[in-house]
Amino acid sequence: MNSWASLRDSPLRHGRECSVGRRRMAVVALILLVVAAACSGDGAELGGDFYGSASYNPFIGIKQSIVSDADAPVFAVRVDGDVPADQIFFSLLTMEDPRGGRFSASQPEVVLLEEENWLRSDQEFAGPTHSVIVDVEILRLRMEWLPSAPTPRDFVSTSAVEDQVRVRTDDGALRFEGGITFEGMRYQVRSDISQPDIAALAVGEDGELSAVFREAANAGEAVPEVSEVEWREEPEDVDRYLELPEELGGGVAELALELTRNLETSFEKGIALESWFRSPGFRYSTDIEPGHGTTELAAWLLDPERSNYRIGYCEDFATSMALMARALGVPSRVVLGFTPGTQQNDGTIIVRDRNAHAWVELWMPAQGWVRFDPTPRDDNVNPPAYELIEESLGFPITDYLDLPGL
Repeated sequence: MNSWASLRDSPLRHGRECSVGRRRMAVVALILLVVAAACSGDGAELGGDFYGSASYNPFIGIKQSIVSDADAPVFAVRVDGDVPADQIFFSLLTMEDPRGGRFSASQPEVVLLEEENWLRSDQEFAGPTHSVIVDVEILRLRMEWLPSAPTPRDFVSTSAVEDQVRVRTDDGALRFEGGITFEGMRYQVRSDISQPDIAALAVGEDGELSAVFREAANAGEAVPEVSEVEWREEPEDVDRYLELPEELGGGVAELALELTRNLETSFEKGIALESWFRSPGFRYSTDIEPGHGTTELAAWLLDPERSNYRIGYCEDFATSMALMARALGVPSRVVLGFTPGTQQNDGTIIVRDRNAHAWVELWMPAQGWVRFDPTPRDDNVNPPAYELIEESLGFPITDYLDLPGL
């Protein structure tokens, strides 16, 4: 990877186009034709490997390549900003449509890079953020969505690439409409990474500490001081984030209600669900068939006689938590992306096929979308939200989830 350059002074913005770039785009167009010929239905599926590359399918589900534990480097990154490199997750896009029990992305509304507002105002995060710039070089990743730190605010590349990039207004995801990513493709993104405000999340609708934090305060813990919180409106199309598959059945909802009985806020319920999935009753494994229908998902959670009972990988955990949250009336979406990669001696971060991951975002009325990660991965590169919160609080908030009657 080339030496670091600031976003606006990047050589990518100043005349680095050449015939090589045009030839690469021609190759991409040829590959796209091959992909289209191999696709089924409406052409949304991107399955299999192309010319030794790793391809992911954001519309249908996470493909076998994500659980292959492969060592293939998919992209390289250099990071400049206020967030440590080993804490930066790289997102591709969010998925909100749960029909069939496998989350997919609905037809996206996209805008040009020249548009002033990349994100709808009702999707903006209301809490503090940290700004970072990531310099990305594509290696073996082949797909139409560009990995970036969330939430993108500015993008720089060659004009040939910039002309083909669109921004999804739901989540700021970057879509490469010129084909699919190619080896050597380079771009820089400035992003604002959300930093949830624990003091705001600890407050209930009555303006006082919520149930879990009251319990902690009564036990002598140093809980956040109550501050005035401005409750925001839900996204205007919130029903998209609350839809449940008709075939899900009532058992999953009943389980979610049992686990969160006596809990008051969406934040408390999110922490309870996440910590439950991280309990010893669940096990992470990539030695399973990827993708399950809604009926299989319910059995995965509820039927101890199933051979893969509560054993799965990120798609199983993220899908299950997102649906259980919706059953509680908490808007949710699944995010497809990558865990933090491995930092090299020169500071470059290598993200590999095995870093592919899916996690959950829940809508918090005081803040907006907040990340939760229910998957107990073996490599421990994805700490759950409650661990990060406990580091800030100085005590284990999960100790107070077991309220009377729970």
